Amino acid sequence: HSDQFPEGVHHLLYLPFQYTHPVPADLLHRATSLFNQIQEECSEDGVILENKGVQLTYHYRNVAEERREVLVRRVKELIERAGFRVGLAHHAIESKPPIFWDKGRAVMFILHHQFGKDWPRRVQPIYI
Repeated sequence: HSDQFPEGVHHLLYLPFQYTHPVPADLLHRATSLFNQIQEECSEDGVILENKGVQLTYHYRNVAEERREVLVRRVKELIERAGFRVGLAHHAIESKPPIFWDKGRAVMFILHHQFGKDWPRRVQPIYI
């Protein structure tokens, strides 16, 4: 066990490139406004609201059981009204930007850029 890395399995991969997915110019502003509105209207004891730039996660695990339904409904409403997609997790709601980029597309991007257009003939990816 090292203080630098917590216990567990770690895979370090050196990639000689960086990619930033383009986003509409107003997206960060809309995400910030959404964060502020949720914080103002739906924050109470037990809520953790994570600001992730153009995404946010609203954790309600520690909210009183009788308050959850109304808060969840309102957060979903605010997310959809702001033009974001609602993502559901265990006792959490995520706002996802209207950008269709996921882990599968990221893997394809890496394979294509790391190994070239003919990567399927040269590389065998393993998905776990």
